[in-house]
Amino acid sequence: MSPEIIAIVVSGVGIVVALGSALFAGFAWVIRRMDDRIDSVRQEIDAVRQEVTAVKHEVVEVKVAVARLEGSRQQLILSR
Repeated sequence: MSPEIIAIVVSGVGIVVALGSALFAGFAWVIRRMDDRIDSVRQEIDAVRQEVTAVKHEVVEVKVAVARLEGSRQQLILSR
């Protein structure tokens, strides 16, 4: 083979390797950013879930307190 063909083949391989590594690095960067964002969203969801659980607990306590204030229900059919 002539030196020109060898130079063309080597430069072609170099371009393919350079573009391949750039694409790999770009996809790795995108995936890392997505993972970071997903982790932050999961932390926010966990915080909201804890707040909802606390509110549910408070609502149950309020229901019990209101039921105690109201007393027992009157029976619709009175026994003789």
